[in-house]
Amino acid sequence: MVRSTPNLRTTPSVYMLILMLTLAACGSGGSAPQPERPAGANTIPPAPPLVSAPDYSSGYLYGELYLDDAANSTYGIEILMSEDGQFRALQLGPYNHPQTYMLLRGSFALEGRLISGEGVAIASPGETWSDGAAVTSLSISGTLDGPNSTTDGKMLITVSMASGDSGRIDAKYAINSGYWRGSDLEQLEGSWRAEQNADGSWYPDPYRSFDPPLAPPKFLEFNVANVGEFSGADDDGCVTAGHFSLIDTRYGLWSVDYTISDCDRAGSYSGLSLRDNGWYDIPSLNFSADDGTRSQVLELWKETS
Repeated sequence: MVRSTPNLRTTPSVYMLILMLTLAACGSGGSAPQPERPAGANTIPPAPPLVSAPDYSSGYLYGELYLDDAANSTYGIEILMSEDGQFRALQLGPYNHPQTYMLLRGSFALEGRLISGEGVAIASPGETWSDGAAVTSLSISGTLDGPNSTTDGKMLITVSMASGDSGRIDAKYAINSGYWRGSDLEQLEGSWRAEQNADGSWYPDPYRSFDPPLAPPKFLEFNVANVGEFSGADDDGCVTAGHFSLIDTRYGLWSVDYTISDCDRAGSYSGLSLRDNGWYDIPSLNFSADDGTRSQVLELWKETS
């Protein structure tokens, strides 16, 4: 906030009086001694940071999850962290696209550079954690350092699960992602499409002709209104209806809630959606949700004329 300064028109005699009073005050013996300023110290307090500048307490990161199992398994992951304290870590698949596999999600708190949180870990379809359960509670702790002029910033955390599994995450910020370019509901309006690969992963592939030969993809399509409501269907007969909601319009994340019906994935899902992750030169959405026991990860691209 800029504060205006009154336009004072002071006469020379008034200036002299002020100067004499100031010198008298400086020479009085009643004042407490002042500490000496170190040589080279800045005599002007630094300006406060701009309110609009990102503080990097949230964002889009990518890296690796190292599990302390017998095989010391390593998984590529991406992490969505929202301004309202949610996090979701998604397993990456072919071409580094997120898949509907293992998911870690929950809430976090940040004190300085120390991050902590709790949530749940959902195992990949058909798999379980060490205790035989597909879902287990988890806690995280570690450090989060934002980008600066010499580094992309990083996250280093340990993950502890009630199942007995544990591991660590080493990730860095994707500083060029669409996360930093803001959000509104109007930019979601239109048709969005995803394709399902033979391994069950969903991702947008407008350049499919450049891929190695693949089986014909299944597809899913959403139609989104400018108020964030959407509906869609895939060629397995699943019908989807839900809505996007704003979190913080300065950053490119939305919360998403929807239901699936008329197929074996029926249920109520909630999660986060990320604006362009930077892998495409067309508008895309990274879409991660779960119903408490199963995750669904989509990447959609916007169809245009």
